[in-house]
Amino acid sequence: HDPISAHHNPSAVTVSHLAGPYRAPVPPSLSEVEIQELRKQTRQCMLAVGMFLSGTANTITIKAAMSTLAVGRDGGEPRPFDH
Repeated sequence: HDPISAHHNPSAVTVSHLAGPYRAPVPPSLSEVEIQELRKQTRQCMLAVGMFLSGTANTITIKAAMSTLAVGRDGGEPRPFDH
């Protein structure tokens, strides 16, 4: 199967050739352009989820850091830690 001929005849490319060893299988009824668009949208969605999770973790750790109390070297009452 020639990848160049896929532009003229999408059914000429096998699904396993397009999917590769590390990619999820795609339905054989999709054209090469549709498969590429689906993969692009999946990549964008995964990036958005990753950004959301890392932002959430950052917010939680900042909140914890800002609520930290410290006792000075001379003892005394705990006071907010000055970062």
